[in-house]
Amino acid sequence: MKNLIQLFIGFSISCIAAHSVAQPNGKALSGADNDDCSEAVLLLAGEACTSGSALGALLTGPSVQCPGKYIQGIWYKYESDFDGQIAVITNAQYNDALTVFEGSCANLAEILCDNRDEFGFEGERSYVNVTSGKTYYLRIAKQIEYYGRDDQQGLCIAIEKRAPEY
Repeated sequence: MKNLIQLFIGFSISCIAAHSVAQPNGKALSGADNDDCSEAVLLLAGEACTSGSALGALLTGPSVQCPGKYIQGIWYKYESDFDGQIAVITNAQYNDALTVFEGSCANLAEILCDNRDEFGFEGERSYVNVTSGKTYYLRIAKQIEYYGRDDQQGLCIAIEKRAPEY
């Protein structure tokens, strides 16, 4: 028990904006700003890949429904201006899973959980049917204890509109 007590000396735990933050010796540790749905980063279709990092991120929101064990999730959103399909492309340094939701952060409804690149070497390319005027929330979660690199944090995400197929 003595070792357990020594481990926590110098740390204080506080709750700030629904995030638990450990502060070793009074120094705040900060994680990704967008590790909560309410802080999702807006993505625009056709723009260059947006970089991000899961460093220090928490896994918030509904449980990941893709098979596996996940930690650290970062959030993005896409506001559709057309009816059709988009491709969500990720290129993470780790094994990632993409979950797409519709609704609001307070009432998320999952429409896709995808980890096609189950080994974590290629990234994901997932297709989502979208409706004009709707907002879609995208969470990239880090899979651990499987293939891929657990020690890496960076990623890049982009959205492309898909041409209709007749």
